[in-house]
Amino acid sequence: MSEPQIRLTRAQIDEILHHAHWIAAKNGTQARFVRANYPSYSFEGLMAALHTSGCLVASRTRGSELAHFSGYRVRAKVNEVEIPLSE
Repeated sequence: MSEPQIRLTRAQIDEILHHAHWIAAKNGTQARFVRANYPSYSFEGLMAALHTSGCLVASRTRGSELAHFSGYRVRAKVNEVEIPLSE
């Protein structure tokens, strides 16, 4: 029997990345976001699950397009991804 999964859309992954910076970590926004939306995860665990799923790549500045402040972006062809239900 397979492990229970959470299916995340591209929009949900982008929302997670929106909280992947030091200001959100310092002022508690990051922790509140994870508690409200992914209670079986810590933020670090959630990011690790996204890395393991292979949906993230390094974000780099290209021409006039600035790199994402988290250092990551969602792979171009990813519309959704499944991660384990908990860490």
